[in-house]
Amino acid sequence: MTSARYFPEVGGTEIHVHEVARRLIRYGADVTVLSTHTPQRLVREGRMWSQPEDSHEVPLVRVRAWPARRDYYFAPGMLPLVRRSRADIVHCQGYHTFVAPIVMLAALSAGIPYIVSLHSGGHSSRLRRALRPVQARLLRPLLRRASKVIAASQFEAELFAERTRLPFGSFAVVPSGVDLPEPEPQDRHAEPRLLLSMGRVESYKGHHRVLDALSELNRKRPGIQLHVVGTGPYEAELWRRAERLGVSHLLKIAAIPVERRDEMARLLARAGCVAMLSDYESQGLAIQEALALGCPLVVTDTTALNDLRGHPNVRALPLNATAAQVAAAIDEMLDAPEVLPPQLTTWDQCARRLLDIYLESLGSRRR
Repeated sequence: MTSARYFPEVGGTEIHVHEVARRLIRYGADVTVLSTHTPQRLVREGRMWSQPEDSHEVPLVRVRAWPARRDYYFAPGMLPLVRRSRADIVHCQGYHTFVAPIVMLAALSAGIPYIVSLHSGGHSSRLRRALRPVQARLLRPLLRRASKVIAASQFEAELFAERTRLPFGSFAVVPSGVDLPEPEPQDRHAEPRLLLSMGRVESYKGHHRVLDALSELNRKRPGIQLHVVGTGPYEAELWRRAERLGVSHLLKIAAIPVERRDEMARLLARAGCVAMLSDYESQGLAIQEALALGCPLVVTDTTALNDLRGHPNVRALPLNATAAQVAAAIDEMLDAPEVLPPQLTTWDQCARRLLDIYLESLGSRRR
């Protein structure tokens, strides 16, 4: 199983790979995760790994990626490792870095069947966003040879069927699992002045839209606090924006370490409202976790997030909603009554579905 990034780095793909890999191992599969490292990235985050290593139950090998300060993840060292792996199947997690074509070419040249999970996302760069459809079309010859292309949502499958002009039957929809630890009863007390904005701190994640509404919310609900749950390169700009708006004393920016899932569950259980005003989500794992715990939500009515519109206690806003409209929606949700949360896909169900796809792919190849 290959991924450009992996634990302890934080992100939806990293969580997905770890959760399914360790379950597949429990089911009897022999799984190794192949990922990348750059010395600058690991030193900056205060971590350094040897290789191979055992990472939270999952054997892990890392290879060098270039350039050090970009998210291209050109990792030619993956090519010989995949070719010589003698793997029965290769699962490439993520399409949008150089890891994907390197891994697919390596598997194809070695005659190893491969599966690709898209894990598409937005990007803060306008140029990179504009290039994403072109990138998908360029990968079409390799995606066409995949045993299956896996999307996290119906939206993502339809989008990439259109972009790649592959038949819809080439895709399987397998949502990521959503099963945080159940908070203890004493932790399930929503604080009406605690507002969370979820996701990596990038401009496309829309944290600034929530921040712009904070002044109006503070007039209605004095002392309200906004906790941006994440880290990333847009953090300094958010603090500058908060200073200009005069709400820096109401803002907190801090991630929950990815391995402390119980802490994330407790934080969500305390939230009066959870927001995700992102430009693009292929599923939106963090907001799905909030939904599974019954949190009132405010989301943008776009990409996979518009699938949440039909749930009680969810308000969906257009991307161009004004700060006043955002404040009004959040204010309404802070008073929303408690509702029974929906039953969503669990990580066990997700991993079992992937194992079925592996076995189906190997079975069809041997016939």
